[in-house]
Amino acid sequence: MDTLHLLCFIIFLALPLRLTSKQYSGGFNEDYDGPFEVQETDEEDEFDEFLNLPNWESGGRKKDVSNVEAFGAIGDGVSDDTKIDGTIVAPDDPKIWDPDHPRMWLGYYNLSNVFFQGKGAIDGSGSKWWAASCKRNKSNPCIGAPTALTIDSSSRVRVRDLTVKNGQQMHFTIAWSETVRVSGVTVLAPGNSPNTDGIHVTSSKNVVLQNCVIGAGDDCISIVSHSSNIKMKNIYCGPGHGIR
Repeated sequence: MDTLHLLCFIIFLALPLRLTSKQYSGGFNEDYDGPFEVQETDEEDEFDEFLNLPNWESGGRKKDVSNVEAFGAIGDGVSDDTKIDGTIVAPDDPKIWDPDHPRMWLGYYNLSNVFFQGKGAIDGSGSKWWAASCKRNKSNPCIGAPTALTIDSSSRVRVRDLTVKNGQQMHFTIAWSETVRVSGVTVLAPGNSPNTDGIHVTSSKNVVLQNCVIGAGDDCISIVSHSSNIKMKNIYCGPGHGIR
């Protein structure tokens, strides 16, 4: 991993490290001394606008903690949100993946009023995972692969302008969360990459997806497990299996 990738990896993962080490849940406050000053959003008017759109409904959570203290991760005390402006690259060899966390790469949970943004990319380096899939070769064992980015058990979260590409399996999962807005997100994977759903919504409600470009080897957007009040606007899908 080169210096740029390492620095971006440290910056991006510093937030969940501090939250989970303190067993933190709930909203941020003025006394929070973590690596970022996370901006509390107040965008009810914008959310309400999209809640008037037609909605979609559908009829094991896994949490991961990444320890970056060994790399000397320290917040700048200036930023008011979480920004990703470089490229975060996952290990590309399934054989070296942590067996204790087989289904998640970057995971964030118990967040409230948090804004993720940036022009950077999250690269799952999925090609070797795809080659090992039983959908590519029936002689391979059928095993799960990590989701590149997961937001779990959170509320009032906004994600804007990120790119998630080459996911090992699913690219971006929103699980057990409510009031989440995703805008300007790009998902990129080859049309023959197995099980690489673009955005996967499970057991969540009041989710807005807008102005997203999604190309994947499976569903562009999948909505499952009794999710409700899911709003979508200006979604470009292709390649992919559509929205379901």
